[in-house]
Amino acid sequence: PKSRRDKVVALTKVKKKGRDNKEKALHAIRDAVCSADAVYVLRYSHMKNAKLKEVREALGDDARLFFAANGLMAAALGRTEEDELRPGLGQLAGRLRGWCGVAAGSATKEELEAVFAEHEEPVFAKVGHSAPRDVVVPKGPLEGLAHDMEPQLRKEGLPCRLNRGVIELIEPHTLCREGQPIGQKEGRLLRLLGYELGTFRMWVEAEWRDSNVTEHAAPPEEVAALAHKESLGVSAAAAAFDDGMGADMMLPSHLAKGAASADLPPDDDLDELESDEEDE
Repeated sequence: PKSRRDKVVALTKVKKKGRDNKEKALHAIRDAVCSADAVYVLRYSHMKNAKLKEVREALGDDARLFFAANGLMAAALGRTEEDELRPGLGQLAGRLRGWCGVAAGSATKEELEAVFAEHEEPVFAKVGHSAPRDVVVPKGPLEGLAHDMEPQLRKEGLPCRLNRGVIELIEPHTLCREGQPIGQKEGRLLRLLGYELGTFRMWVEAEWRDSNVTEHAAPPEEVAALAHKESLGVSAAAAAFDDGMGADMMLPSHLAKGAASADLPPDDDLDELESDEEDE
């Protein structure tokens, strides 16, 4: 019989972030905003923690970047005129929807965008994003792949075989079509075959300075669509059925189970105040 003491112990368990951690993040954001010349709402695509760390190091003391839960960041700025931290910040808090962040400091918009542009980099596209172009793998040998990858490629749906130790594609295979969302299998194949269809990119959506808010870019379509539907009395959960956006897109990554269609923001309710985990 199987021994009751013979149990598998997971070594990946971590402590949940509690209220103290959230309050510490809240105060850190407020401290940065109170002494800042300008506050920005940031948007990003294909987030990579390693690249984000490089951006933070490049900005130095000129600006601090925060990517906590949207509700926490909005509470730090103040949602209404009565509780906003500084006059006009409530307008920025209303923009904290979807995958976004906050920057606070002395850096100008041009300085921020110059740093962001320096760190743009092609990356593997995330599942759920629309493919920017068609990707068709031609028939023939797949150079540069180890022969022991052949079973995994076949399992992912790639019609291939081993020919004298070389993986060979039996027929042309379409990995994705332009404008169509990338599925999980397609995403894994694109990564295995080395197709980088995404770009790590950050940009400024709105700026607060001297109590005035300036819009520099329109919010993403899915965020604008959600705001419009909520103004008509449609809940976020109901809106998710016809706009392709899950009702859990507003949650941090450790709560948004199954939210495969969105960028995963850095899990930095507090860790972002000190350091970032390296990307895989």
